[in-house]
Amino acid sequence: MAGSRGTAERIQLGVAAVLLPLAVGLAVAAAAMLYTTPEVFAQHLINGLTLGALFALIALGYTMVYGIIELINFAHGEVFMVGSFVGLIAIQTCFGFGVTSIWIVGPAALILAMVACAALGVALDSVAYKPLRRTPTWSAILMASFAVAGLALLVRGEAAGLGPARIAGYVLLVGGAWLAFHLDERSPSPPRSTPRLNALLSAIGASIFLQNLVMLMVGRDTQPFPQLSDFTGLSSTHWDIGGIRLLYIEPITLFAAIGLMIALDVFVSRTRLGKGMRATAQDPEAAMMLGIPVNRVITTTFVVGSGLAAAAGILYGLRYGGVKFNDGFIIGLKAFVAAVLGGIGNIRGAMLGGFLLGLSETVVIATMEFGWEGIGARTGDDDWPHAEFHDYKDAIAFLILVVVLSFRPSGLLGAPDIEKV
Repeated sequence: MAGSRGTAERIQLGVAAVLLPLAVGLAVAAAAMLYTTPEVFAQHLINGLTLGALFALIALGYTMVYGIIELINFAHGEVFMVGSFVGLIAIQTCFGFGVTSIWIVGPAALILAMVACAALGVALDSVAYKPLRRTPTWSAILMASFAVAGLALLVRGEAAGLGPARIAGYVLLVGGAWLAFHLDERSPSPPRSTPRLNALLSAIGASIFLQNLVMLMVGRDTQPFPQLSDFTGLSSTHWDIGGIRLLYIEPITLFAAIGLMIALDVFVSRTRLGKGMRATAQDPEAAMMLGIPVNRVITTTFVVGSGLAAAAGILYGLRYGGVKFNDGFIIGLKAFVAAVLGGIGNIRGAMLGGFLLGLSETVVIATMEFGWEGIGARTGDDDWPHAEFHDYKDAIAFLILVVVLSFRPSGLLGAPDIEKV
């Protein structure tokens, strides 16, 4: 035991010896970039915070579900993607009725998408996860299946805007999920024990199913998302401040995400249901004996996490101008990395991990490119290779995760698991 601990410590010292010069070099390059081109550095910082806010909103869904039932909900990325498409449909519908004010269309699209994705989260739990925790209630599973069928009607590729099929799909999605929840509440079934691998495979299967369902309904092409210039109610779409072009959508994304995170933190720490979530995360059996409705708490977790993912989906579409059926895969994977980076199961850790990951994909990459070009300029070599570190931003993000977990296996804010004997 002591020998393995000593080996681990030596490995950590070796990794630290390699990383320390790299960290110093990055710090020097960042300082030089901030001194010579402060407007460029500030632009990358703003982009990183905006991207990090999106990662954080999605990561919260991963970390909440894991904290309650220790399940990695790999279908959560697809819930984010569905939120983008529902938001797009809502915006197109408002435009079709001649309503273009950002102050009306924005909140309406946000509410409709969050309600739809919350219903989808409940349906996913009823179909894919709850039957692994408890003896199946087949009437609830049937209603949840109807809800998923409603999703297909809602997003299917028809004329832009609202049509009878989409209205029926939305009603079926929300109504089916609501009925599935109430059927489970009225006839609670006894718990059952299944291997944890089953839940993981079920989550992966749900992710693949949703991704292919949307692909069949919408198509493979990227769907253009309205931009702020398409709305009314804004005098401009950007500010020019000291050589920095600040798009309105960037502070909107940042402040909306921070507001939702603060609301979630207050909900979990101050409300009765939030305290029930914390108790369930600590000890589900003890919480049930104390009268806490554990099943309702789990459903609430899926509702809140899915709603936050929907909000991130709309903000993503407005920021980047398009949505596609497979957007949820890589973005959801990175959000999961953010959750693990901050400490899976820790809400504030997921927020921190999201912002750190966003900054690593912008500020860190830009600093590396700046430093590399600076080295080339100092050597005076005309054949100095041009580096495209941006092409490796995904690999660098995962490398940062590996490095952090090497020193903090439970994540930055995660508490180490203590096994009681």
